[in-house]
Amino acid sequence: MNFYKLFYFLTIFGCISVIAVNAHFLTLRPNFINPSSENNNFINQLNFALVSNGLKPYDTQLRPYQNQIEISLKTGNKSEKIIFSTKKNPFWQVSSLQKVEKLAKIRDKYVNLIDLSSSHPYATLQDY
Repeated sequence: MNFYKLFYFLTIFGCISVIAVNAHFLTLRPNFINPSSENNNFINQLNFALVSNGLKPYDTQLRPYQNQIEISLKTGNKSEKIIFSTKKNPFWQVSSLQKVEKLAKIRDKYVNLIDLSSSHPYATLQDY
């Protein structure tokens, strides 16, 4: 009879200690690496700014080491590349993009490349 009591006691004690150890390790929070970054917020804002202005990029390349995002837009039968800076406000950059496209339309040219990432943005315009 004592053997059964000892077995019962050890089984209950073992289960309680396993539960306590598991609870202890579950409450410890390891240092997880958060995959989100400030670039995620920038990309969401840039997509919102582009879509709200009627622009639909068909190719996007993120260059985190240069703090840049390169997108390609299709205008008619021509393709244009735009390089945005992840350090600048995306809404202001899209506004600058619209000004450059307006200027190109006035001059009867198309935009080949717009680089808005540098401190001195530039655009390459070409004849049709």
